[in-house]
Amino acid sequence: MRHIFFDNSNIYGGSRRAAETIEPNAPWIAVRIYYRNLFRLIEGQGDVKTRVLSGSVPPENELLWQTARDLGYNTDLLRKVERDNGRLGEQGVDEMLHLKIANTILDYPAP
Repeated sequence: MRHIFFDNSNIYGGSRRAAETIEPNAPWIAVRIYYRNLFRLIEGQGDVKTRVLSGSVPPENELLWQTARDLGYNTDLLRKVERDNGRLGEQGVDEMLHLKIANTILDYPAP
């Protein structure tokens, strides 16, 4: 039995950093992730009990969130907030994932 928790900003940020290393002259906007394959790779074969994909909006990406929901993922989305420097930033995504993980630990017996 497995439980899967994704933070979308970490997936996308890691993909951008990898792209900068592999193709340093490519524009960052060209980075694309095919989530259906990512989910399939991570899940592999077996019994997945919990699927969570968390992230922030904006940017809006309803197609991603709906694809995740269609594949059985609980999508927890939080609004970005304005920081002291005037830029938008995440707030609470990591803490929400920590709470979901803690609840899963409490809800399922240890392996």
